[in-house]
Amino acid sequence: MMERQKYYDDINFKNKDYAKPQLGYEKKGSSITIKLTDDIGINKITYSWNGGNETTVSADGKKSISYDIEVPQGDSKFAIKVKDVEGHEIKFEEISIT
Repeated sequence: MMERQKYYDDINFKNKDYAKPQLGYEKKGSSITIKLTDDIGINKITYSWNGGNETTVSADGKKSISYDIEVPQGDSKFAIKVKDVEGHEIKFEEISIT
């Protein structure tokens, strides 16, 4: 069962309840494959390594997306956030990749 999380629609002041997007990843050599799923659709994915520059990837409203990303050498921290098709932005906890 997906974790439930509440979001608030500031324009209409309505309380809406959505399932939080699910993030999975697998390290494969010098890259990782991330997989995101969301019940209402993903608009874009933004990620960065070690607090550096952000990279944005369009997801075009897909409910599921997989994406391969090159991993910097050494120990790294991977930050990712997702914006769904309704404009809600979800920031995941940083992931340590070694």
